[in-house]
Amino acid sequence: MGTVNASILIDSTAAPDLFADLLEMEVEEDHRMASVFRIRLSMHREDQGTWTYLDDDRMKLWAKIEIQTAVGDDTVSLIQGYLTQMNVHIDPDENSSYVELKGMDATCLMNLEEKIQDWPNQSDSDIATQIISSYGLQPQVQDTSVIHDDKVSTIIQRDTDMQFLKRLARRNGYECVARGDTFYFQPPPLSDPPLAVLAAHFGADTNLYSFEARVNAMRPAQVEMHQIDTLAKTVLDATATPTQQQLGQNGAASLSPPGAQSKVIVRHEISTAAQEMSAVCQSLYDEAEWLIEASGEVDSAIYGGVLQSRKLVPVKGVGELFSGMYYLTNVKHIFNVEHYTQQFKARRNAMGPNPGDFTGGGLSLPF
Repeated sequence: MGTVNASILIDSTAAPDLFADLLEMEVEEDHRMASVFRIRLSMHREDQGTWTYLDDDRMKLWAKIEIQTAVGDDTVSLIQGYLTQMNVHIDPDENSSYVELKGMDATCLMNLEEKIQDWPNQSDSDIATQIISSYGLQPQVQDTSVIHDDKVSTIIQRDTDMQFLKRLARRNGYECVARGDTFYFQPPPLSDPPLAVLAAHFGADTNLYSFEARVNAMRPAQVEMHQIDTLAKTVLDATATPTQQQLGQNGAASLSPPGAQSKVIVRHEISTAAQEMSAVCQSLYDEAEWLIEASGEVDSAIYGGVLQSRKLVPVKGVGELFSGMYYLTNVKHIFNVEHYTQQFKARRNAMGPNPGDFTGGGLSLPF
């Protein structure tokens, strides 16, 4: 069982006094959306008539906020962002009065200004690198290779930088999120080292409060796109093939419905070349492969570690079908005066565990 600690920094300065009045604190991170935080503090009236925290010089909008947690030897910065909202509740019972501080990560700055801008003769990854760098963030960008020749077409932005980046990411099958001062524009990192094992009903290894999972067989096994090249007067065809690392023994392609074939034909998507069409098909195929979705909750002290979205985690003790490696898509960290719990959502693109998903542990089978 690991010891649990948390810290709040305001404009890079630790604020340990906040924990004396902390009622609840939440940090939620997601593989596709901005990370957000909520801090609820009790407050009281001081002798001169002011309220604690409401009249605190540190509590100014757009102050930089960082929340860290440490479980055992595992120290993680959960969020680095900005205070964007304050909610206050003043109750007839002064002891029931509180203030809520809310905010989000650095991507909030990228979602303020709508723009109209052209991006000629550049790839989606080139555009992403320029936008990310303009906000002082470190870009982690995977090359998209297709350069949009302005003799054929030009990419036009008609939205905020964040909305535009998400649009570019979606058609390439990429994730588009910030973690601290690093911004990721790339596919899911499915080959990174996994976190510690989550276990249900597994003797001394048990650390899951709850676990739910569902598998969906109605996933497209084929994706196609057909379009006319108006310059060459030819028909362009594109398909997709399995390319993602498989987090289990049997992927979606192994499901064969009796007497039927699962296929999706892409419509209403504008592309200017066969390579671009293939990228669109591949992004849809990769997304369709995620046939298992799960959710659960852990006691952080018992688990002895910190879950994070965009990380891999093995799960055992939940049956042969559902045991194996999962990709964490959402984690909500909940702190109160008694507990630090972590609620998570995760998914898999295959059924059953792979050899090597689990190391050590009591029972010979992980399910």
